[in-house]
This record gives sequence, structure tokens and C-alpha cells, in this order.
Amino acid sequence: MEESNLMNELSKERKSIKTDSYDMSVGEIISLYKDGDLKLNPAYQRLFRWDEDHKTNFVESILIGIPIPEIFVAQKEDGKWDIVDGVQRISTLLQLVGELPDRKPLVLHGTGYLPSLEGMTWETMPSDAKRLLKRARIGVNIILTENSIQSQYDLFQRLNTGGVSLESQEIRNCLIIMLNETYYNKINELKTYENFLRCLTLTDEKYKVE
Repeated sequence: MEESNLMNELSKERKSIKTDSYDMSVGEIISLYKDGDLKLNPAYQRLFRWDEDHKTNFVESILIGIPIPEIFVAQKEDGKWDIVDGVQRISTLLQLVGELPDRKPLVLHGTGYLPSLEGMTWETMPSDAKRLLKRARIGVNIILTENSIQSQYDLFQRLNTGGVSLESQEIRNCLIIMLNETYYNKINELKTYENFLRCLTLTDEKYKVE
């Protein structure tokens, strides 16, 4: 009986999650971002908390051939992708090549394996090293638009494994962006109205999160 119940539960839940997946090169990922087909919403960027050493170590790992952990994206109705899991990794790559808004291009540090990286930028990196990085492969898992709101919320929580602990409100913010960015922007505008802020009973620290 318990076995039957488990299989029924599995069948129901597996049908509620629709995904697709394939490998792409780092160069293709960067091109998608530049073309506007891969979005890293500004609200996500404040979750970008890796320090310079962590960023350099990630770049080093790619250059010496360590496989890149897969990323998850949510496909919107227009076919464009929002990054759900992998913000740190993709942001690091975009900052390295000078494509991340409001951030200076990444200056690398020397590492145990690659001490010559010290002080190097994308502009000064040897062409052969650039090719190695751009040809590295990333597994892309796509959360398709037919997933329910609850399924997307659950997936975002489960996929928040990149070493950065998110507040519940941060998770909700990201989910709202995934589902309706226009609505999120309207809600976000309210924080500029003093009358609205006076209605809130939030501490300064809590306000930053909310």
C-alpha cells in the first residue's frame, strides 16, 4: 500500500515539473545575454555576493578544465530566459568580459595553479586562454513556462544552492520577476513614496531586504 501511494505521488509531482536541458558554451551564454535573450535582472544582481578571490577561483577552474556546474533558467512566454540558479557564475563571466552593468571589469588575482593571472583582465588575457574559456561548456536546465506558480517557487527554493543564503522575501522578489516583471517594477516604485514608507513598520535592515 505504501509503495502504491509513493508511486502515485511521484507520478503526480513529476508531471507538474516541465523542464528541458542542453549544453551551451560560455561564449554562447555571453552572446545570449548581449542579445537580450538571457536576462540577469538588476534585482538579482544584488544577490551577487562573491568576493574577488571567489570570482578568480571560478575563472581559474574553467581555464584548467574543471567542469562548470549546470545553471537553471526560467523560460518566459516570449522565449527569453531569466537566470534562476547560477547568478554568481554567470555574473562573474559577464563581469570578466566587461558586460555586467554598473560593475568594473574583473581584475583577476594570482592563484596556486595559475599565478600569472595576477592583475590580468579580459583585455590583457592571451587569446588562447580566451578561447579556452569561451569554449567551455555549461549545462543549461530550462524551467518551462507551463509550470505552476507553486512549482516555480518550490524549484527556486530548492535550487538556491550556490553558497548564498537568500531571505524568503528575496526568493519572492525573484519569483515575481520571473512571472511578471512589469508588476514587480510597479511594486518596486512604491519605495520611493514617503507616504507609503510611513505605513510600513520595518527596521532599516529589514527594509533593505523587503
